[in-house]
Amino acid sequence: HAGDIPAVAALLADLPGDGQEAQKIIRNVYAMFGERHPQTVAFTEKWLAQSPQSPQAMAARGWALNAEGWAMRGTALGRETSAPAMAALKKAHGEGLALMQAALQIDPGFLPASDGVLSMSFTIGQADLIEPEVARIMAIHPNRGTLTLAGHGLAPNWGGSEGQMKTLCRVYAPLVTDRPGYDAEVCFVDGIMQSGYLPGNDRQALMERVRASENPLIAEWAGGAGDV
Repeated sequence: HAGDIPAVAALLADLPGDGQEAQKIIRNVYAMFGERHPQTVAFTEKWLAQSPQSPQAMAARGWALNAEGWAMRGTALGRETSAPAMAALKKAHGEGLALMQAALQIDPGFLPASDGVLSMSFTIGQADLIEPEVARIMAIHPNRGTLTLAGHGLAPNWGGSEGQMKTLCRVYAPLVTDRPGYDAEVCFVDGIMQSGYLPGNDRQALMERVRASENPLIAEWAGGAGDV
């Protein structure tokens, strides 16, 4: 981007939001703002300062804050993470979540901001935001990626339960009609794999099930990541 805010803003404004491939592209583009490069971080700060009412600038800065929070917290289990590291995560993700919510007030169908709400709510103890956001965005853009992020946030290792994950999938998976073979089972496996909460033998059993599945949407997780 070379610091050219108007050019980046124009490019992002032209990105379509409907359809499987378009959604994948827009998610990948905004994920780049989560790269922990000083120039990228500075770019998101400057863009938001110049355009404080831009949903695109809010989401870009929000994803930078998402990455900042994880960088400060690290990837250890909660009980193995220091209080200052957890506080840093909550501060960064609290700020990021507020930006994503503000972006959605302006552009309710803005998928990168909706993803941000789903990704940062449960990390700071606000998992109760997940189901309402899923219901809202799935009425606008029914898609697999939203349910995968929501499943992650509702997983047992983040204070949720398999029951919550299965209910989510049972209710909302039928709305996703652009992925042949996608159903509540795929939705549940997506959430399990994305969250990585199954330990030891349970995870091994799941991977065997994934590798043996005749459903390509499940089998693709055998390579390490689903095409969500």
